[in-house]
Amino acid sequence: MNREYGLTEKFAIVASDIRAHRKHTFNRTNLEVYVIGAALIELMLNERVLVDAKGYLRIEDHAVDNTDPNFIPLVDSLLNARKPRKLKGWIHYFYMRYRLRQTMMGSLTKSLFDEGAMAMEKRKFLYIIPYHRYVTTPEHKDPVIQRLRAELLEDGPVTKETAILAMMMETSQQLKVYFSGYEKSELKRKLSELHETQHEEWKNIKLIRRALEEIEASST
Repeated sequence: MNREYGLTEKFAIVASDIRAHRKHTFNRTNLEVYVIGAALIELMLNERVLVDAKGYLRIEDHAVDNTDPNFIPLVDSLLNARKPRKLKGWIHYFYMRYRLRQTMMGSLTKSLFDEGAMAMEKRKFLYIIPYHRYVTTPEHKDPVIQRLRAELLEDGPVTKETAILAMMMETSQQLKVYFSGYEKSELKRKLSELHETQHEEWKNIKLIRRALEEIEASST
């Protein structure tokens, strides 16, 4: 039986490519940035990272205490930053720094790679151009999706972690593929409720998407 994954790990698993959902994947860079964004939100939920009155992410020296070792490089980046940044600023920062982003992604998903829940697969575009993609397996992905579907479609409360995971999958266009046509009206209703009840988290998630859209627009 797989262990209970954290928010960041769950998003990394569900957003990784498996053949059945290939057309709904997004590129490797965006996946990495979203995983880092999920980690920042998870640190906020665990009160390792605080948001000040002006929206800047703040972190205290003692934040490293009892923090998951896989998050330490990310915490250190915030702690040793030359200037404070808002969430959107950090998304820009990691997007533009390939090696640092790779370091963060490697650390945040280390346990998943060690356990075989994620891997890096080499492929070829048009059978010519080589590239790499993160992959997972149904064994690791299906339990996460089953729990997500159960909480979103059945009566009863939705945990904060599931709510945030669902909203991150929604804004990254990874969510609807796991729901049939007749389920989508209920999904839409439940997501509207989550946008209201988890307003601050939804605002932060939208900032991640907005930052990526701005970067992509400026590069075209």
